[in-house]
Amino acid sequence: VKNYKISGTDTYSIQKSLDDSFIQTIYMMRNDSSKKMNEFFDIYLVKLVIYLIKKILKSKIDGKTIEQEKIKEAILPKTKKLLQKIIDAEKKNLPVILKEYKFNEEIIQTVFNEKPDFLKIDIAISKDMINRFKQTKVPHKCEKAKQRCVKTMIDIINIKNILRAKQLNYNQELCKNL
Repeated sequence: VKNYKISGTDTYSIQKSLDDSFIQTIYMMRNDSSKKMNEFFDIYLVKLVIYLIKKILKSKIDGKTIEQEKIKEAILPKTKKLLQKIIDAEKKNLPVILKEYKFNEEIIQTVFNEKPDFLKIDIAISKDMINRFKQTKVPHKCEKAKQRCVKTMIDIINIKNILRAKQLNYNQELCKNL
């Protein structure tokens, strides 16, 4: 704990403080690494707020009001712009925005089903994030570490999806597709 600047007295503020320290560590690693690693670190910073992208996108699809304050939780300016565009857009214009930010066709199709399934949207976005990591070019000496990182992320995402599906009482067959 002595290596982190922790502030706050309640659980939320302490966790926020730890998250901020972690983000600073990622920036420090990015600055100390080869420029060839920048894309990997940028994707990782997006991954940290993927929950926010999912939440704002699903709220927009569901016709719910989205608080502008949520955009401040994004780390990268590019992510903040994406969130602002989603908030400002009409639902019918979301495919153009998602394509502009290189979301894959599976996400766009899932989002624009007549009855969007939010669990499927979560899964499609998580898969897309993993594929972005897999496709990111890193120096040869970093490839093995990147692959281990991706495998760990896949395990964590699978566990989270299964727990969420169980909490939402999804049937066993649907859970197998996660």
